Amino acid sequence: MTATRLKSLCLLPLLLAMTAVGIGAEDAETGLPVLESGAAAVDLGTRRLTVRYAVTVAGTLVEVRPLIDVLGGTVEVGPLGESHELTLNDRTFAFGPGSDALTSGQEITDLSQAAIATGDGATLVPLDLLDYVWGHNLGYEFTWNSAARMLLVRHQPERELALQFNLVHVQGVTTTVFQFSTRPRYRIRHFGRSVVIDLIGDRLVGDTTRSAPADDLVRGIDLTPSGIRMRLAPGVVAEEYILESPFRLVFDIFRGDDRGTATAATQIPARRRDRSPGIRTIVLDPGH
Repeated sequence: MTATRLKSLCLLPLLLAMTAVGIGAEDAETGLPVLESGAAAVDLGTRRLTVRYAVTVAGTLVEVRPLIDVLGGTVEVGPLGESHELTLNDRTFAFGPGSDALTSGQEITDLSQAAIATGDGATLVPLDLLDYVWGHNLGYEFTWNSAARMLLVRHQPERELALQFNLVHVQGVTTTVFQFSTRPRYRIRHFGRSVVIDLIGDRLVGDTTRSAPADDLVRGIDLTPSGIRMRLAPGVVAEEYILESPFRLVFDIFRGDDRGTATAATQIPARRRDRSPGIRTIVLDPGH
């Protein structure tokens, strides 16, 4: 038996498994070779389900639709299956096959690899997408057991976080920085003249009575164990972004026009700080 014939026989079971779940030996969108694929169990503690999975050189991907059904959220898929908009609470996340980015509002997060589309319309996503969507927002933890071909999903216990914050006003822009002892699980809500950071499965400890310095744009910062509320002056716009190492939530606060957008005098994309390679922020200029 020739070496070529022997190699083909060794690869046959793997190719059959890939065909069974509609995944080619090489993903057409990314060019990453699919090393393994098939059906995997998802252990949620109180129940189990089965999803499809694939393994590439960049890591593991799992079928996302069954997880949305059990973890929460709604998804709208574009007519060609290329765009997915996942809404969880009041946040919307955009992703799709062939893209290694997860977008939410102005924040773009680089993923470990692109999502993969199967031949029958299902979408497999990398595990870090699950972390960013359900881990950071609902407190879930995802662990892949390669030997058992199983995804373990657990809700993390409540954590206690220390907080430091600073407020600086320069050239008509107030920048507020919230630095946590550990990356929090949170959501941000804008309503009226307030910006609220809700902690999910976490709580603030330490002195929550500290008041913010006097500022024309930020009327006050209220700290409670469950989150943070910034009270803004009328006609003010707040843009948030993330800095890493250590994790910080940063808000640039400035006066807007009647439509709630930045005025020409306060457009500040050139002032953006260095960010981690995993997260970027887009600033849209409404005048162009």
